[in-house]
Amino acid sequence: MDVSNKQKGIATFRKATAKYHDVAVAKEDGFEQILSCTENPEGPVGLGVVFANLDRFDTTIDLNEPEILFY
Repeated sequence: MDVSNKQKGIATFRKATAKYHDVAVAKEDGFEQILSCTENPEGPVGLGVVFANLDRFDTTIDLNEPEILFY
């Protein structure tokens, strides 16, 4: 994938996820919390809260329809 296509993909994904900056909107769209915030004992960064929309899980990645959101 060339740089131009990567930039287009990132722009597409940002547009698709912009509305999910509000967790309430994510919940309204069928996302549910699947993991709580966890710490990484081996480093300074942990994993945030994870929400997933299980109805979107399939074998295809669609940048317009995210399956998992990290907060």
